[in-house]
Amino acid sequence: TTRSGGLGASWLSRNHSRCCRASAFTAIARPTIIHRSVPGMVTASFKRQRTYSPMGMTAGVGTDALNSHNGHTTPDNKRVVLVCPKCRGESKIRAPRSKKEKHRHRLAIESSKAAGLPEPPPPPPRFQPCKTCSGTGLCSYDDPLSTPTLPLIESDIEVAIIGGGIGGFALALALQHRRIPCTVYERDSSFDERSQGYGLTMQQGAKALKALGFHLVPSSRDGESGEDVGRFGIHSKRHVVHTSDGTVVGEWGMKVWGRPDTKADQASRQNAHVPRQELRRMLMEKIQPGTIQWGHALVHYQDSKDGLQLKFQKRDGESSEGSVIEKTATVLVGADGIRSAVRRQKIGDEESPLSYLGCIVILGISTSPVSNLTDGETVFQTADGTTRLYAMPFSSVEETATASLGGKNVTTKEEPYESNGGETMWQLSFPMKEEDAIKLSQLGSSALKSEALARCGSWHHPIPTLLKMTPETLISGYPVYDRELLSPDLLRSGTQSELRSDSKKDDTSERDSSVTLIGDAAHPMSPFKGQGANQALLDAVGLARVLYKAFSLPAGKKGKEINVQNSTRAERIQNSLLAYEKDMLERSATKVEASARAAKFLHSDIAITKGNFPRGTAAAKEELSSEAAP
Repeated sequence: TTRSGGLGASWLSRNHSRCCRASAFTAIARPTIIHRSVPGMVTASFKRQRTYSPMGMTAGVGTDALNSHNGHTTPDNKRVVLVCPKCRGESKIRAPRSKKEKHRHRLAIESSKAAGLPEPPPPPPRFQPCKTCSGTGLCSYDDPLSTPTLPLIESDIEVAIIGGGIGGFALALALQHRRIPCTVYERDSSFDERSQGYGLTMQQGAKALKALGFHLVPSSRDGESGEDVGRFGIHSKRHVVHTSDGTVVGEWGMKVWGRPDTKADQASRQNAHVPRQELRRMLMEKIQPGTIQWGHALVHYQDSKDGLQLKFQKRDGESSEGSVIEKTATVLVGADGIRSAVRRQKIGDEESPLSYLGCIVILGISTSPVSNLTDGETVFQTADGTTRLYAMPFSSVEETATASLGGKNVTTKEEPYESNGGETMWQLSFPMKEEDAIKLSQLGSSALKSEALARCGSWHHPIPTLLKMTPETLISGYPVYDRELLSPDLLRSGTQSELRSDSKKDDTSERDSSVTLIGDAAHPMSPFKGQGANQALLDAVGLARVLYKAFSLPAGKKGKEINVQNSTRAERIQNSLLAYEKDMLERSATKVEASARAAKFLHSDIAITKGNFPRGTAAAKEELSSEAAP
């Protein structure tokens, strides 16, 4: 028995044997089956499923139609990854109230009635991880026809993302999982145009990576599926702190404590170190082709009742100058870094200028010299009370620094030094006047390397060798800045609209309601807590979740989507972005402040305080002792 519509035969009798045997619709006849397939996600088949395109229309049967702005395919190009139908991508669901909670609330009501008091409100809701998606917010599907019924997405929407860094690519991928059309505009003409070769330490960001379809594990391949799920992460198991002569003043980690590291759950207790360019590449490879527009530098944006009008300068070929083109968007997201063009127009540099943190950073990537400190599992830092060098694993024996250079043919191995194999990234920082720091960074990599050797060339092994082995092509440096924290009102309304005349304010009262920021564009911070990329990933997932709520059409009683009558699209966008920005600013505020404090205490004697604990803990202990002193 069939009924026409949608896919041509979108309904089959579950009791009809021939229908149940129809291979094209097997997923419809099967009961719900959930089994693990991709680490951190779940493969599921659902009864009577339909697949919708991002514009709210029924998609064609073919995989190509399904993949158009609908999730992403896994490396085997067979499974499709979409938002979880149970938790709607939130990774958690409301937990049922326990009998004890219900009993306590009932007693509270009775007590209030007896005392003539108003009835007390119910206890606040509790949430628990969604079991359908294992708390990731995503599910993968073996069969494109077995994807679940998800809410329709409003038509004629477009999210414009300015900036193709970690945050911009992560946001595009998260929106793709939710079938929300988006475009990334990147000013570079290609992925490989600039060297972005430094390492990231995944902390809170590891949770966001799972919400993007990644799962970090110590080994390079998953034992059950054989999927290449952890190839970009190197997990450190030991952290050592020295004085400049090599005296150990602190040491901790799994390798030091002697705990076994054979269990998979031990991975969550280890920091994962990822080359920035490699993580950026992996995000890009999961994004649908055509989503990223290279060579587009934002010139100006204008909001109107018809939506956002964007002007870009498009680079033509090798020329730095190009034609000016116009695009439209429903929402504009600035993911374009500490000197964000979107932030500059919305808020202005005068309102929240760059704040110099008093030090310069020099970065380098070297083939790992022979030492137990560069064994691929150890992070070490050395300081003398002013200058500090921090080193961490960058790549394994099988990988090279060419990934950090966008594929350029560069090797870090220089004879006659012997190598452990693999690579180590080092970060040297020290106080310097702002004008001197700017000048040194502009002198180039040769001057930066000479400065590093002049300061640390006589320090303990393997630091001198590490610095000498580093090719100048893999050295960069910059003064360290952040910005004053934004208030929710300032980020939501902006300040540039205040420069307009009163007559124009009425016409553009919602001028910036559909413009927001993520990552360093919203909350730039020093690199000394390793939080920049982590917070950008969390921003991306959080923003995608609120936009999914704003653009999803709710279902009626019979499961049919209905138009939203109680609010306009502009109001829903405004409320969603307000919720995102409130959460983002609260979460990132402590990280910005802690990163600024670290820029000070890591270049003081606190950095070499004796104790087997992180230097942030040493700073906290010092602060407590200072407060307790008479």
